Amino acid sequence: MPTIKVTPEIEEKIIQLHRANQNYRNIGRQLGLDWRTVKGVVSRGAQIREQKHWEAVTHQVDTEFLRQHYRVLMLLAQEVWKVLSYDPIEPGHAEAKVCLAIAQDRAVRWALDHDILPGMPQVKGTDGTTGDLSQAHLGYMLFQALQAHEPKLKTLIIRWTKSWDALLRLRERLESQVKESLPGDEYLKIGLTPTQAAKNLESALTEALECKLKDLRLMEFETPSKETNVFIGRLRKDPKIVRPIYIGRDLEGAQAWYQKALGLALQQPEVWDRLGNAYQGVIRWAGEVKQVIDTLAIRGRPGGMCTYCPSAASLEPSWPRDDTLQMDQADNLEGSYEH
Repeated sequence: MPTIKVTPEIEEKIIQLHRANQNYRNIGRQLGLDWRTVKGVVSRGAQIREQKHWEAVTHQVDTEFLRQHYRVLMLLAQEVWKVLSYDPIEPGHAEAKVCLAIAQDRAVRWALDHDILPGMPQVKGTDGTTGDLSQAHLGYMLFQALQAHEPKLKTLIIRWTKSWDALLRLRERLESQVKESLPGDEYLKIGLTPTQAAKNLESALTEALECKLKDLRLMEFETPSKETNVFIGRLRKDPKIVRPIYIGRDLEGAQAWYQKALGLALQQPEVWDRLGNAYQGVIRWAGEVKQVIDTLAIRGRPGGMCTYCPSAASLEPSWPRDDTLQMDQADNLEGSYEH
């Protein structure tokens, strides 16, 4: 049998005849080919079709993985912005790392509820007895992924962290200085408990911060109603803000004690410049973070890649174990507003 060159057209004809249930020998006789040549063409065609099939499947898996991955990161970005929009002057805030952990936890809880954490290992329950990964560490990893996608966001959050924590420490320093200047047992003489006195001091410090940092005017005492003998209001009419002030058994004494605490807070010049710088830093960096997150919302997805994005090498992300994580992204910040 003369040698016949197997062209792409002949290969296509072989595939068509094989799909029509012709055996290798019949196809070979029709086309003047050895049956083993026909078998080789059919085998190679099957391999090519299988490869194309799995490429299509891989593309679909990659696309769905990325869609869900982006969805979680976009949600996390919004939760981060909610935390960064906290009013830093209001009392009771935790340090920045704790605030950011709250955002991470909210995003993970939502993602778990909606089953949209692709490639995620088994998550521990609240008792930590099962699974490979705790919710806290999973949230931290997603937070790192978001910052890998958006390096500018990472830089801005570090700067916000520095300003936020500096403001908290300076507020604590101001409170300590005012406490040292107030007579230790004066609040007892007007019938206040230690807890009530601490709450009144907290209100006085907050009002001092509002006046100095937000340039708001001092508040006025509201006339107490006859229905209560527990507290009066410290009132700002525009905008309308009322802060409860405990009065104990002596209304005038409580007002005088509050005014003294407020005056002492306002008379600490060595603290106010640093407080102002820290406050302006919080506002500035939070505003720039919002610009980045607004851009993400318009774009509909984060940019860049992270280690959990699918790649040609593997569709399954490499999730680290709990003991491999270092949760100190804000511990080594250079400089301080306190110096």
